[in-house]
Amino acid sequence: MLELANSLGPCPKGHTFSITQVSPHGSIAACACKSFHARAADGACYRLYTRGPCEQDEMIARGGRCIKVPCARGRLYVPERRRCYRPGAPEPCPLGEVVAFDFDARPALDGLSHNGVCACGGGSCARREPCLLGEVVAFDFDSHPALDGLSHNGVCACGGGSCATREVETCLTRRGAAVFNGSCHILHTQGPCDPHSWLTRDPLDGRVKCLCRPGTNNCGKTGQT
Repeated sequence: MLELANSLGPCPKGHTFSITQVSPHGSIAACACKSFHARAADGACYRLYTRGPCEQDEMIARGGRCIKVPCARGRLYVPERRRCYRPGAPEPCPLGEVVAFDFDARPALDGLSHNGVCACGGGSCARREPCLLGEVVAFDFDSHPALDGLSHNGVCACGGGSCATREVETCLTRRGAAVFNGSCHILHTQGPCDPHSWLTRDPLDGRVKCLCRPGTNNCGKTGQT
């Protein structure tokens, strides 16, 4: 019978059927516990910090051991600190994040999870997610409202810091983009310019500047690059 790799396959509960070796003569697959699961004494794998096969007041820990739930009702266990915290508490999470329930756990399948994770609680991290460190959600600067209409697409763009250097380096290789005041912008858009102006190259000296749009005289001009 053909079993599909990276599925349950012929494996017990909580396992995944994964390819472990590839050779010219074929592939070898084996049963392994899913990520963030541990194999218990009954041979099945259970999500960490759920009850699993343990007693009523116990949860399964790393190594497949059943341990007493260390937290009082209404508290979550944060394994990295080996302590219990109230949901919504800022400690021990990074700035702007709070302790939250493990949303990757599925109560109907895994049972109640005592695992506490750090999740965005609003503020600065809300603007950052789901972008990389140093980036923020921004408008799609590659769209041209005059041609494409209003874009509802959100993109990750540099919010300053270490990614600013990478952004400038990447900007130099992007067609139709230019560095202006230390940031990357799309040419022939308003960008950082005043109303009725656009960012373009000055035909006289080739520098990137904010100049009046064609047919417009009442606008501000900025000659910085």
